[in-house]
Amino acid sequence: MKIFSKIQYSTDELETIELEHRSAYLKLFVSTVFVQALFPLLLSYVFCFLVDTTVLLSWLISILAVTLARSYLSFGWYKRNSGPRNTVVFEWLSLLLSFMAGCLWGVTVLALDFQQYPEESVFLNIIVFGLAAGSVGIGSYWLEYFMVYNFTVFAIYIVSYSVGFSEPYYLLAASTMLFVVFMTQIALVFHRGNAQNILLSKRNEKLAKNLARQKVEAESIASSRNRFLAAASHDLRQPVQALNFFLEVLRWELNTENGLETYSKIQKCTDGINDLLNSILDLSRLDADIVSVNQEVCSIGAILEDLDQQFRGMAERKGLQFEVKIANCYVHCDQTFLKRILSNLIANAIAYTDKGIVEVSAVTSVDKVSLEVSDSGPGLTKDEQGKVFEEFYQLGNPERDRKKGLGLGLSIVKRLCALLNVPLSLSSQKGKGSCFSVQLKLCEAGPQKKTQAKVSVQTLTQSKNVIIIDDEADIRQSLHDLLVRWQCCVQMAASLEEATDILRERQFEPDLIIADYRLRNNKTGVEAIEALKELCQNEYLPAIIISGDTEPGRIKEVIDSGYTLLHKPVKPAYLRRVLQQTL
Repeated sequence: MKIFSKIQYSTDELETIELEHRSAYLKLFVSTVFVQALFPLLLSYVFCFLVDTTVLLSWLISILAVTLARSYLSFGWYKRNSGPRNTVVFEWLSLLLSFMAGCLWGVTVLALDFQQYPEESVFLNIIVFGLAAGSVGIGSYWLEYFMVYNFTVFAIYIVSYSVGFSEPYYLLAASTMLFVVFMTQIALVFHRGNAQNILLSKRNEKLAKNLARQKVEAESIASSRNRFLAAASHDLRQPVQALNFFLEVLRWELNTENGLETYSKIQKCTDGINDLLNSILDLSRLDADIVSVNQEVCSIGAILEDLDQQFRGMAERKGLQFEVKIANCYVHCDQTFLKRILSNLIANAIAYTDKGIVEVSAVTSVDKVSLEVSDSGPGLTKDEQGKVFEEFYQLGNPERDRKKGLGLGLSIVKRLCALLNVPLSLSSQKGKGSCFSVQLKLCEAGPQKKTQAKVSVQTLTQSKNVIIIDDEADIRQSLHDLLVRWQCCVQMAASLEEATDILRERQFEPDLIIADYRLRNNKTGVEAIEALKELCQNEYLPAIIISGDTEPGRIKEVIDSGYTLLHKPVKPAYLRRVLQQTL
């Protein structure tokens, strides 16, 4: 099955095209078998009184026999024997049968006599030319088959028209020749087009499969990365959590200036670790889709004032000019997440600007406000603008200087903006700074919130019975020492079974349970809390789960349990606030 094309295809490509052409030919052939058998019958009926019966029956039986042989060859023999060698036999036999069919249809020209029976002769011409036109479809896949059949039929017709068995029909001969050339040209164009389309289709299928495979690989890599980060951050959070608690206890034991200075340096180091681990946790929470959005009326002016106080000192220490242009307007949004978005953008601008200005402004229009954070930093190329929102991507920081951030801030910004459905845009030019902006709809001012009276944490925690369940000895001891410093009565347990024994043997009635999520014997903090609540017969016993897990599924499981969830490392000051709310 030769491919007639000006394009130089490779051997593999030719084999692919031939295979598809052969398959398409077989599908088209089966759809035309009925017509190939019907037309000879109709023609025999029309000429039954005009042509000798013996001749007519011989022709009819011959043409039907050829059609039957072609059908058996295609859908009987070749279907069962479609190997490479049999394919060659199939093609040669098909061309031979096509030639025979062409001869049989060609000799019908002998029955033409426009003078004696013009209507029947026109009918014959319509059938012959119609079959030829219909064969263009098959020719678009198997051009040789088309040419063998049509050249045979019309060669006989053209010779007969030219010589004239009754009288010459030169005009018909010329017209028929032009018709054959025209049809051949059309079939050739379709044939080449089909070859290209098949190859393009196969290439697209291959690309689609490659993309699907790469997508699966990317998802697998992302899943592996998430599992690695979850495991690594969990193992890191355990000692860092103990370090945070021990440091807080140590602070009360330091009396010398040198000791306090050393303590401050250690605290800064742990703060850096805390920031990294908490950023990873933020990504895990967003990946787990467990972050709830609290939509409320927010004062843009109040948010910007807080950010001014938070970042002015940081900018001034770098020698930067820091300007916050406050607008007295309101939006309906999650205030915590909005502040986090702006905080990350401002921190990023300060970190990457060595001189000049960092400006935060609120630009209002008719019904919207655009919160913009611009800087006079190094700016970004088009390629860099597409990458800055990727996790751990940093510009100009091959040494991973922690002062320039962790490479997670903008990734968190992008995800939070998507969560809040807030448009995020970036405008930047290399060497001329950058401007990040988020756009929100304006709304009317809401009712003023009433400030709650502050309650002494020491009063809330004094003499409270707390049981700690954690399989990490350092964390148990550090949290014990911290809670004792806050005048709590504390019992420690390494497992649910040990905690149960403490409650039974010492008749200890807890006011609060603090449990790790992962416990011994494949128990979870949720299961431990439920068991102790049942043992104490106190359905409303307050409980807090402190977990080092960042795996999205586990985070969602704890959130769904309804208990307060804290993630290691928990800073003591934050733990005190949670105790205040819980107790």
